[in-house]
Amino acid sequence: MIIKLNKEDKKELLKLLDTKEVNMAVASMFMDYNTYIDVVDEKAMKRSKDEVNTYVNTFLDFFGISRRIKENRDIIEKSIKPSIKKIDSKIIKEDPYYKTIKIDSIQDGDYFLGNIKYYPYQSFAYEDIEVKEEDYYREISRIGYFDHEVPFLTISKDNIIWMSITPNETWTILPSIERSFGKVITFGLGLGYYPFMCALKDDVEEVTIVEYDKNIIDLFTKHLLPLFKNKEKIKIIHADAFKYCQEVDVNKSYDFAFMDIWHGGEDGLPFYLNFKKYLIDGIHCKHEYWLEESIIALFRRCFLTVIEEVLNGATSENFKYHENDLDIVINDLYFYTQDLEITSYNQLHKLLSRESLIEMMEEMSRK
Repeated sequence: MIIKLNKEDKKELLKLLDTKEVNMAVASMFMDYNTYIDVVDEKAMKRSKDEVNTYVNTFLDFFGISRRIKENRDIIEKSIKPSIKKIDSKIIKEDPYYKTIKIDSIQDGDYFLGNIKYYPYQSFAYEDIEVKEEDYYREISRIGYFDHEVPFLTISKDNIIWMSITPNETWTILPSIERSFGKVITFGLGLGYYPFMCALKDDVEEVTIVEYDKNIIDLFTKHLLPLFKNKEKIKIIHADAFKYCQEVDVNKSYDFAFMDIWHGGEDGLPFYLNFKKYLIDGIHCKHEYWLEESIIALFRRCFLTVIEEVLNGATSENFKYHENDLDIVINDLYFYTQDLEITSYNQLHKLLSRESLIEMMEEMSRK
């Protein structure tokens, strides 16, 4: 990669890189904060006249972030405060899945199927991220909380949650459900939220589920599927997702495909790129991916990391080794963009757009 920017454009690039670091730091803090259940003083929250601001202050105190520092105030107002929201528990209580699927605690071999709960003011991810292109691609995470206990359904093994149906799952899947039609295929079973909701739709003829884990299939068919409405529309195939894509032309066989075999954006990016190998040249099948905005944002960070390392003098030798899947993506990006010449900030800003990054990922997947 060759970077030839004038002085002013280089300043803009440095702002992009600074914002990338802020995005990563804030996302990491939210992820850490979500693991705690009793940080917020429930009585103080109920006394507060500005609940969200009190919640933000608790968050800042937890991480020792001072409002007195100007740079911090900017991050608080632009990246932290807009991310936090009180959520109405109706999102779970009035959801068609939860109104239909009533499960008591079930122990089936090594697996536990049942409800655990969010505690009052416990934070959780509730929506895919929002990206502010006009503000150097600033990312707004979506962190919510309830003001009372709210249960949600999980499958766990050895006290580790494997799968769940949380506000994050329901809210981020619903848009794809609304657009699903005809013959639908979904990769990843989980607790069956997507196929349950799709099967309720009159314009969905059938829902084919491709799931690799036979234990999850057995749990689902034994304890959950019998409770489903329109379960006659649902077909389950025990197979590896990518082998299935190699053997079956998804684009010709289905009208709508939904990919959901990852837990979040970070582990989702390599899977997303792999799916692109098989699904980019669709004939009539529409493809959608769970948490796609988070995955694209992570790819953008990887691209900016390559740019930053090139600016710092990295050569091809620095991109020949990896420790994890994200390193592989970064290395591939370096060699894919090796002949790219960036001569203006406007050009770079356009390269970082959602449309350009998707096109880049599709081209990389073809190689």
